[in-house]
Amino acid sequence: MFGNQNNVLQYVQAIEMYRLLGAQKVVVYKNGCSKAICQVLDYYVSIGVLEIIPWPIDKYLRTSNVWHQNMNREIQIGYYGQLSSLNDCMYRNMYKSRYVTLNDMDEIILPRHHKTWDEMMKDVENVYPNTAVYLIKHYHYPNNITDPHFQTAFPKNIPGTNILQLIHYEQKKPNVFNNKKMIVNPREVIQLSVHSAYGRIREQFFLPDYIGQIYGTPPPTSREFPPDRHVTAADLSLGEGCLAASSEAGLASVSAGGPLTTKPLVSG
Repeated sequence: MFGNQNNVLQYVQAIEMYRLLGAQKVVVYKNGCSKAICQVLDYYVSIGVLEIIPWPIDKYLRTSNVWHQNMNREIQIGYYGQLSSLNDCMYRNMYKSRYVTLNDMDEIILPRHHKTWDEMMKDVENVYPNTAVYLIKHYHYPNNITDPHFQTAFPKNIPGTNILQLIHYEQKKPNVFNNKKMIVNPREVIQLSVHSAYGRIREQFFLPDYIGQIYGTPPPTSREFPPDRHVTAADLSLGEGCLAASSEAGLASVSAGGPLTTKPLVSG
């Protein structure tokens, strides 16, 4: 996380979705963000959901703020040390978690037929037991093509993208590199890149689309967007969790439909 990011709603929705899917802990490498995002992060730290790793790498190295390799000779490390943070996260959690997922905050690994990651991985393990890396295809749900539903599901004073409105995806293009992300067994991987593992002790497996996929929300690159409402299946639970988190973080006091209750969030 770097810059003055202020996409509060999507950050809250992402963390709440991770919790619904069964995440034990969310780890954020923090270089910078807006005051509102800091409030959200502090709240999740206070309830034990989030761990923040301070990442002031630009104080020590000249960094690039773009994802691709920067050819400027003045740059010492690319994209705020993304590769370093990925590998640090894997090794830091090697003996804390059975699996580690590696994705951006605007990306969610969505099971297609399971309610949680744990249920999905148990079934996958039974079929592919000798696997260290599970590769997952990335599907783009453009952030400027919205569905009119759920427009009043969250307080309007919270800035950011409502992922429940993003149900149109870009179809995969043949003969073009399509991004993927990973779920890894951190005890059986040696080195990570953004989209692959350079060294591993066991095999890797490409997760079929009917098992799971990455739900990502970048700008569009094509003109054809079939609908897929899978993410909206969590609308009620996600909405309750987001409203409660926003209230506890001091960002909202009432829901669109009336007083906000502060009942416990869904545990991860």
